[in-house]
Amino acid sequence: MSATPRMRTKTRSSGSSRLPSGGLYNDSLIAYNTAMSSGTSQVMRVSRNGQVSLPAETRHRWNAEQVLVVDLGDHVVMRPLPEDPAGALYGRYAGKGPTAAQARRQARGEEAAVERRRTTR
Repeated sequence: MSATPRMRTKTRSSGSSRLPSGGLYNDSLIAYNTAMSSGTSQVMRVSRNGQVSLPAETRHRWNAEQVLVVDLGDHVVMRPLPEDPAGALYGRYAGKGPTAAQARRQARGEEAAVERRRTTR
């Protein structure tokens, strides 16, 4: 048995183990292992100040001034951040889902239906 903690939550629908992000745990491991086998792996030393230096090849490929570090319990994920994170999202979700007005209208309709059910009892 591994000494590292596993982050699992139970879902009500299927009872399968899921990561907090919503993906199946084994699918995440497969994706992680595939990425690890196709990428480069290097052992890094952590300084007394908690710093780790990125290899020059990685820094040049990412060409990023900042990185996002996500702690997932038993491992961390480091991703490059664009210079303008909000600008990088522009148009990325266009056409995916309702507009704000549509979502508001739907939410108000649902609230009205709940209120009608409450008053008819």
